[in-house]
Amino acid sequence: MAFLRVDYRCRIKKARADHICYECGDEIVPGENYYYHESVWYGSNQPYKTCTACEGLRREIERALGEETCFGGLQKAFFNYSGLQLEHFRAEIASRKDQNAKQE
Repeated sequence: MAFLRVDYRCRIKKARADHICYECGDEIVPGENYYYHESVWYGSNQPYKTCTACEGLRREIERALGEETCFGGLQKAFFNYSGLQLEHFRAEIASRKDQNAKQE
């Protein structure tokens, strides 16, 4: 199914308040960088906030599969890419968050 996306922007923002990652459901805490995706779908503005760990995983999967993943569909894309289930997705996100924390 094709989606009609007429406008799209993505920015990296620093959280000033608590947010929830649209993909993994983890908390984005004040001071943490996150990706703010803003799209207009069928005339309706849709913002999506994604933690840096999920965004990195999304980009890796999209490169490997050669196609975009829909917002909210990262867990399914992870399964299609790796064949691994939800508990492996959670472990991968936790590992990426640890790596990001060490780099900061």
